[in-house]
Amino acid sequence: QISETPGDEVFPEEAVIIPIMNSPIFPGMIAPIILTEDKFTAELDEYLVKNGYLALNLVKSDLKNEEG
Repeated sequence: QISETPGDEVFPEEAVIIPIMNSPIFPGMIAPIILTEDKFTAELDEYLVKNGYLALNLVKSDLKNEEG
């Protein structure tokens, strides 16, 4: 549960990390999370019900390195 007072949040020690390609998702933003493999969907749903948190990680590619 997110508190209205900054600094009162309690975060879990562990979280599922989902890589996000292309565009960032900012705090407070609502966006769909589309998993390409159905085998993870049930596990993710179960984890979210139990813990309520997951982590998103923006994956960027360095175009300069790919060209050379």
